[in-house]
Amino acid sequence: MSSTSTIQDIPHRLTLTNGKTLTFDSNASSAGEQIPTIDISRMHSDKLADRQALAEEIRSAAHDVGFFSIVNHVSLVEHTV
Repeated sequence: MSSTSTIQDIPHRLTLTNGKTLTFDSNASSAGEQIPTIDISRMHSDKLADRQALAEEIRSAAHDVGFFSIVNHVSLVEHTV
């Protein structure tokens, strides 16, 4: 009996622009790797430490994963004229 290899049997490799290589066996999501979600409402904080922590979180996600998702990027504050 012979064995055949299909495309699903071969691990897939993806090289990101930051030089990291991701290897996966299928298109099914992995519990180990998730797209980082970053709340950027902190960029309006009066505290420098909050803004610096946000900047570091963005830097880390961009460097380590290569992309991220943002939330709370629309200000709900009403402006009066």
